Amino acid sequence: MRGAFFIVGRTLQIIGIGTVMIAALSFFTVPDMGQMFKTTIFGVIEFYVGNYIVTKTGDKVDGE
Repeated sequence: MRGAFFIVGRTLQIIGIGTVMIAALSFFTVPDMGQMFKTTIFGVIEFYVGNYIVTKTGDKVDGE
């Protein structure tokens, strides 16, 4: 079960980074800055929730 949560966490991290990248690229094409800001915040929240899940369920490596 921990492995499944780890995969979900990594997936959320990847989707979060992609969402922030889409928001950054839309800076040049979308005149609505409010929507871009909301998208950026949503992507950051996705990334950090994924990071939290990964740190809680990830395998610990000794000596590193």
